[in-house]
Amino acid sequence: FPVTIASSQTQEFLSKNSPDTISITLKAGNYLYLAKIPQSSSVYDAMNVLASTTEFKFESQYFPSLGYFVKSINGIENANGTCWTLYVNGKYSPVGASEAKLQDNDFVEWKYEKR
Repeated sequence: FPVTIASSQTQEFLSKNSPDTISITLKAGNYLYLAKIPQSSSVYDAMNVLASTTEFKFESQYFPSLGYFVKSINGIENANGTCWTLYVNGKYSPVGASEAKLQDNDFVEWKYEKR
């Protein structure tokens, strides 16, 4: 798998301005991303950090009662009953990306699955 690390400038910024950072790994399809993010961040927050510091891209839509719904990752859109499904540490997430809070060394995986 290609591995991308969030830019060192961003990591330095987070380290200087937020001493309470955590390290996470995010896998989407065949890509693996490593990042440092502030403690108490959600999966959605981590995705925004990665989108601003690496080639990782995603599109989402906000629903007031549900939070953010991920519509596409790295140009692959939900279609024909197949969609991006969130797993944290190997387990299906019962909550969405904006509600799933991360801890140090968590492994986030987006699987493109038929639902």
